[in-house]
Amino acid sequence: AIGATEFITPERLCEKLVTDSKGFVIFNKESKILDCYGSKTGEILYYISENHNFDVNNYYMVCKNGIVAELNKLIFKMVAKKQGIKFTTMSDIENFVSNHILIFDPATEGGYEIMKEEITDDDGKKIIRDRKVFIKDSGDKTRIIGLERDIQNKWKGMKFDIVVGNPPYGVAQKGSSPNLHLKIMNSIIKFCTNKLVFIMPSKPIVSQLQEPWFSIFKNAVCNKIEVVGKDVFKGTDMDN
Repeated sequence: AIGATEFITPERLCEKLVTDSKGFVIFNKESKILDCYGSKTGEILYYISENHNFDVNNYYMVCKNGIVAELNKLIFKMVAKKQGIKFTTMSDIENFVSNHILIFDPATEGGYEIMKEEITDDDGKKIIRDRKVFIKDSGDKTRIIGLERDIQNKWKGMKFDIVVGNPPYGVAQKGSSPNLHLKIMNSIIKFCTNKLVFIMPSKPIVSQLQEPWFSIFKNAVCNKIEVVGKDVFKGTDMDN
C-alpha cells in the first residue's frame, strides 16, 4: 500500500485488468491503451510488456504526481528499448515519454494553470515568473472537469480502445474528496471506445446500488464485476 486508500497494483490483478471474463486478452498490438492511475511504479506497463504482444507507442498514462511519473518513465524507457525503438538523443526519448504521460492530481479536481506574473525583486528590477493558479471546478459532484480538460488538451481528443485503472479512492473526511475513484471513472468513460476496467473497493458499490452513483454503471455496458479477497489489499483501508 502507498496510502490508506491507494496501493500498487499486484501482479495477479494486472492480468485481470487486461483479460475478459473468459480469460482472453482484451487488446491487440494496434490498440490504444490508457493507464489511468493504474501504474504507480510502472507495474501494469511492465506486466503487459513481459506477457503480451503490444506496441508501447500506443500506451498512455495519467499519473497522480511527478514522482509517480518519473517511476513510470523508467519503465517506459526500458520497454521502448526492448521493442527496438531508436532515439537519436536523450531529449528525443524524454520527449517521447513526456508525450505519453499526463500528470494530474485528482484531489485538486479543477487542476491548475501556469500563469505569468510580474514582480519586483529586492534590487527594484521587474522580473517575470510562473505562478500556479488553481482552477475552481464546475461544482459537478460526479466528474472531475479538470481531468477531462487536460486529457482532451494533452492528446487532442484522442480516444482509447482500452482504459485500465487503479485510482486513489478518496475518503469521506475533511480535506479529502469522497468517491474520487467514481468521479475519475465517470470522467474517463467518454475517452474509451471499447473496454474500461477499474480496480475499486466493492463495499461502496454494493451499498449504493440505488444511489445516483450507480448510474455510472447503468449507463455503461458493465458485463463483469469481480470481487477479490481482502488479502490482495493488505495495508489498505478498503472499507472507505
